[in-house]
Amino acid sequence: MKLKAPVFNKSTIPAYAAALLMILVFVMMFMPFWHFTSTEKVKQADGTRVEVEVENDISMNSYVWFPEDNKALRNELKTLTESKKAIDVTSTVLQPILMFVLSIVGAGLCVIKPTGKITPVLPILLGIAGIWCFAAQPIYRFGSLWVPMLVCCILALCCGAFALAMKLIKKKA
Repeated sequence: MKLKAPVFNKSTIPAYAAALLMILVFVMMFMPFWHFTSTEKVKQADGTRVEVEVENDISMNSYVWFPEDNKALRNELKTLTESKKAIDVTSTVLQPILMFVLSIVGAGLCVIKPTGKITPVLPILLGIAGIWCFAAQPIYRFGSLWVPMLVCCILALCCGAFALAMKLIKKKA
C-alpha cells in the first residue's frame, strides 16, 4: 500500500479538524484532571505512623480504568458532591469509556478516510458522548479540564455535522 499525501479541500478539512479535536480530547483524558489534598498515614523508619498531607493529581482515565486505586479521589468527590452514599463507579465510567474509544477510532478514521461515508458520524458521536458526560455526571465538572474537553467535543460535533451536511448537499447536486 502506497501512502498518499493528504488532500486539503472543503470536503476533507472538517474531517482533519475533527481528527485534531479528537486527539486533543484523547490527550486531555490522560492529563491531571482532579487536584486535591488527602491525609495518609506513613510508616517512619522507627516504626511509628505519622499522618502526612499528600497532593494528588489524578487523570480521568486513571479514575475510569483503575477506580480501586483511587479511593482518596472517590472520598473527595463524595465530599464535593455532598453525597451521603458512595459514588457508583459503574454508572460514572460509561461516558468516558465511550469518549476514549470514539476519540481514538474517530481520529484514525478521519485521517485515513476523510471523505468516507461514516467518517462524520464518529465526531458527532464523540460530541454527544462528551456533552452527555459533563451534563449527566457532576463529578466530572469538578475536574480542571472539563471546560476545554467540552469545547473540543462540541467543536468535533460541529465539524462532523458540517462534513455530513457537505456530503448530503453534494449527493443532492
